[in-house]
Amino acid sequence: MTLTQKPPIIEPAPAPSGVWAAAFDALDSAVNGLLGLHTTAAANGELGECLVRLQATKARMCAVETTMMSAFDRRQEWRVDGSRSPAAWLARRSKTPHQALQGLVRLARRLRRMPRTHAALTMGVIDQSRAEALSRLADSPRTPVQEAFQEHEADLVDYACDLDEHELARALGYWRDAADPDGGEDQARKDHDNRRVHLSKSLGGQWFLNGRFDPIRGAELAEALRRIEEELFKQDWDSAKAIHGTEVGIEHLERTPPQRRADALVEMARRAMATPADSRKPRPLISVLCGYESFRGPIREMFNGTVLSAGQIAGLLTEADIERVVYSGAARDISDLGRRARFFTAAQRRVIELRDRQCFHPSCDTSAEQAEIDHVKPAGQGGETNLDNGRPACGKHNNDRNRQQPPPQPDG
Repeated sequence: MTLTQKPPIIEPAPAPSGVWAAAFDALDSAVNGLLGLHTTAAANGELGECLVRLQATKARMCAVETTMMSAFDRRQEWRVDGSRSPAAWLARRSKTPHQALQGLVRLARRLRRMPRTHAALTMGVIDQSRAEALSRLADSPRTPVQEAFQEHEADLVDYACDLDEHELARALGYWRDAADPDGGEDQARKDHDNRRVHLSKSLGGQWFLNGRFDPIRGAELAEALRRIEEELFKQDWDSAKAIHGTEVGIEHLERTPPQRRADALVEMARRAMATPADSRKPRPLISVLCGYESFRGPIREMFNGTVLSAGQIAGLLTEADIERVVYSGAARDISDLGRRARFFTAAQRRVIELRDRQCFHPSCDTSAEQAEIDHVKPAGQGGETNLDNGRPACGKHNNDRNRQQPPPQPDG
């Protein structure tokens, strides 16, 4: 089939007669109508808007699916042929992965006790992933969390409707800890106790690595690996540029991203072996935000947004550097940035990092520590280099923004 040909129309599979069958016949007809449309007929901006609508429709279809699955589960129809579970029954007939269907069954069962969440899913204002995040609280093994969820479900659904995925994860983390402080500490201890790494050698001489880390140590490892991988990327890019000049592209690089990560891990080991045993090791930095809670609420999280328990933070105090940040007035004003005992980035950059946390572009979650500091109003157009005119910008969005800036006019 060439790109100019329309996709084939898929005929609906035979279905038993009845109200539900008629509804699915109409659904098949509607899908066939969409498959019959050609994207070249879409006006500018129409495809994007339709994709947004499609996400809401998929959420509503999830509400339909979980409603059906809940009834199917309760009726025990899947037991007729000896299947062990509704997921097993459906996986065999639909060729859908069994694990995915187990998650669907679990969500369907939980939604029976979550009327507001199910209503939001039905309206398409939250999607399946957000409903699952809420359902994990509703079905928490901790009784205080379950009881608090029943009382605060409406508020939590509002969070799920209004916040992006990273903000929602932080909000739910803080809510869970407030509902059950002891549970957060217990989970932190379990996460730490469950840390592990397996490095095994095969008969053919290949090595296989897998592991698990708690949020703090995992973040340390990821950051060290990222920095070395970035160094290797620059080396690969410079080598490719020397050969291909200005026409260099990702396809010209010597290593793939997974290969660079593997080499970065080996390089990390080499550097560790070359470092004197008595050398000073990097230390965690704890930022104490004074006044921040007045407009944001209590904050106990890593720079990447992972919510920590009070016990996890307390465990770092003996090995961490401390910096003081004093907020005053408006939410974005910092009246004082105290110094820490060891070197850190320039105070002005640090203030912007702490204030904004990530790249200014709404679709980008690049950490401010990995971003550049960009002028909101370009310096070439009279923008000042101060806190109000600074913001984090990842390399891509900084470059995109600068390319889109109109040239300065003769009148300035």
